[in-house]
Amino acid sequence: PFVPVSQQRDYRATYTPSSFLDSLAFAVSAGERWEIAKLRLAADYERKSQFDSAAAEYAGLARDAPLANEPLLFLARALGEGGRSAEAEAALKRAVAIRPTTAALNVLGKRAAERHDLGKAASYLERSISLDANQPEVLYELALVYGMSRNIPAAQQAALRLSQLAPSDPRLPRLLSVLK
Repeated sequence: PFVPVSQQRDYRATYTPSSFLDSLAFAVSAGERWEIAKLRLAADYERKSQFDSAAAEYAGLARDAPLANEPLLFLARALGEGGRSAEAEAALKRAVAIRPTTAALNVLGKRAAERHDLGKAASYLERSISLDANQPEVLYELALVYGMSRNIPAAQQAALRLSQLAPSDPRLPRLLSVLK
């Protein structure tokens, strides 16, 4: 550390990274944004099925960007792939609270329906449809949820919207016959 300026060298000119992690750290030291490095590292962990490590990287990004939903969506994916479904669902709920997406709402709706929490399922699926009305799969799920809730008029309305949007959906005839 106490070398005269004339004898100082920049190690980056001769340094060769020894691993992917090392190359990311080196890139950050050379000016690359650390957020990009964390995303690349987390993606590498996911490719290697190291989902806990990926989740830790995404959780760090979510902590440092509390108003962004993307790190939470990535976190939910890694947690879900790692078999931590309750934590994945909590991350999705946090992401939806920041900025709802149809994909996140659809997953939350399906999970609520699987738990037979039909009111929550309908709420999530309705919110998804309000963001994008052209989702045949969600309309089908919504018709089923309404039907299981014994809200037959709402189920029929969802099925009718499905028939207008996807008239050749092979599930439609059976759905319409059950809802008569």
